Formats: sequence, structure tokens, C-alpha cells
Amino acid sequence: MAVKRISCMDEFNFQPNALAFITHADLATMAGGTTVKGARYIVSDAGANQYKIAYFTDTIGSLTYLVPTEGWLIFVEDVDKYYKYITSWTEYIGQQGITGTTGAIGTTGAIGTTGAVGTTGAIGTTGAEGTAGIDGTTGAVGTTGAIGTTGAVGTTGAIGTTGAVGTTGAVGTTGAVGTTGAVGTTGAQGPNAIYTSEYKCLEIEYD
Repeated sequence: MAVKRISCMDEFNFQPNALAFITHADLATMAGGTTVKGARYIVSDAGANQYKIAYFTDTIGSLTYLVPTEGWLIFVEDVDKYYKYITSWTEYIGQQGITGTTGAIGTTGAIGTTGAVGTTGAIGTTGAEGTAGIDGTTGAVGTTGAIGTTGAVGTTGAIGTTGAVGTTGAVGTTGAVGTTGAVGTTGAQGPNAIYTSEYKCLEIEYD
């Protein structure tokens, strides 16, 4: 005859995993069918068994309820999180790791060089002076000679073109801004606290 020694789980702070949170109605529906012996759930909605841990003791829907006490810790598989009981079940997060160091301040970029001053344009040359007109010839004596025609007025020399204005030197480029130091990495999250307790009692089941 085999003997199984089973610990009294209702006296442990750290509880075996629950599959999910469940309502009274869904639990009753589940109990009406074939159940998995040992499957555990936390009753989540208001009612007679709110916050209790319900588990099936056989495959035909028989239920036992554990009343949690302050400090119980349980892992809920469908949300992949730990929950701690004080007056209700609340998500339990381990101690946060230390904050990473702040990254170094980036170096300031160099100041850009000033552009060269443009050269002044050359002064334009003065236009050449126009030539004087030729005097008219004197008429022959006797009959009064026709009055000589007045020589054409010399054309005025063209005005010299003004020299082009020198181009302004290009503005120096501004030095690149120094890169900002990388932000320090956040310290890793500390491990979740785990509560342990020695065995309080044993039940012996004979097959």
C-alpha cells in the first residue's frame, strides 16, 4: 500500500500557482463538468468566496476553498504575474534595481572659421575725350564766297564702365554641435521577493 505525504497548503505564505482569476458564475459552470484535480483559481468578483483560492479535489467538480491571510503570495499563470494578499489581491512587483549612471555630457563643437572679406572691384576707366570738329574754309574774294559750313561737333567719348563690385567672402561654417552623452542604463529589476515557510502539518493519504 502506497503512502503519500501532502503538506497543508493553507498554512504556507507562498502558495502554489493559480491558473487564473475567475468569477463565481464561471467557477460554478466549470464545476458542472469534468474538472482537473488540483486546478487552482482565485475568485475575483464580489460574493461569498471573493478573494478565496478555490481548487478542485477531484475530476467531478468538488471544490475546496482556502481563505487567504495577510502576506500570502501566489503566481497567476494566465497573466504571468505574482500577486500578494493584504486585504485583497494586488500585483506584487519585486524591488527595483538601482538607477543607472547618467551618461557623460557631449563635447561642444568647434566654432566655425570666419569667411574671407571680398576684394573691392577696380574703378572703371574714364572715357576718351571726343576730337574737335574741322574749321570751315574761307570763301573766295569777289563775290562773297559762301559761308563755310561749320565743322561737325566732335562726338563725346563714351563713359568708361564702372568696375564690378567685388564678391563678399563666404560666411564660415558653424562648428558641429557636440553629441549628447548616452543616457545611463536603468538598473535591472531586483528579484521578486519569495516568502517561504516551514511545513506546518502533514496529511497521510492511503491509496
